Amino acid sequence: MNQEFVYSQLCNKIKELKKDNSELSSNSVLLGNGGILDSLLIIQIVQWCKDVFNVDLIDDDINLKYLDTIGTLTDYLYTSRSFE
Repeated sequence: MNQEFVYSQLCNKIKELKKDNSELSSNSVLLGNGGILDSLLIIQIVQWCKDVFNVDLIDDDINLKYLDTIGTLTDYLYTSRSFE
């Protein structure tokens, strides 16, 4: 599993949840001002990460900086201990 695969899967899931086919990039902001996800969607993304990538963002005491953009979340998922 490479980083591009993780990125692609994450983008596809976000599009599915948002029911929106807008163009996404690694710089797309997830949370906060201008973010593409609301609080309910971010909870679904956190659960999806656990189910698909076996990465429990809650148990890992995730720093909110990892939820800043699609790119930062992709990097975190890819480099997590679950992929080692």
